[in-house]
Amino acid sequence: MLSIDPPVVKFSGFETLKTHTLRVRLLNSSPRPQRLYILPPMTAYFKINYAKKGMLPSGTSEDVYIQFTPDQYQYYYDCMRIHCEGEKIVIPMHAYPVINNEKDQLLPSLIDMGKVKMGDETSKTLSIKSTTPVTFEYQIEWV
Repeated sequence: MLSIDPPVVKFSGFETLKTHTLRVRLLNSSPRPQRLYILPPMTAYFKINYAKKGMLPSGTSEDVYIQFTPDQYQYYYDCMRIHCEGEKIVIPMHAYPVINNEKDQLLPSLIDMGKVKMGDETSKTLSIKSTTPVTFEYQIEWV
């Protein structure tokens, strides 16, 4: 039995022509040693790097580093396959642009409309600007 952390790899938000790296930990949770056969991704955008240990003793882990280098802002998908002790495990890898990074705030957390008399109307204009050169659809719902 092999435990995967994280079970799905997500590169959410990225810069083009820059290499981004995430780690996947493969933990041997079976009572006996296992030999892992790691099959790399098929596309040129994803690559893997790891130090092959041969047999993986029980209770130990092996780290696989997934490198992602996009050439344009779009959705990317691939997967890494692992074969061990009759098990075939697929680890999906997704990469997609996001509206803004976490450091850039898209909308204010609070919108103060000030004092408004009952029956009167007021409005406020919000400017939404994305730092990613991709067209996104926006929908604002009242909670």
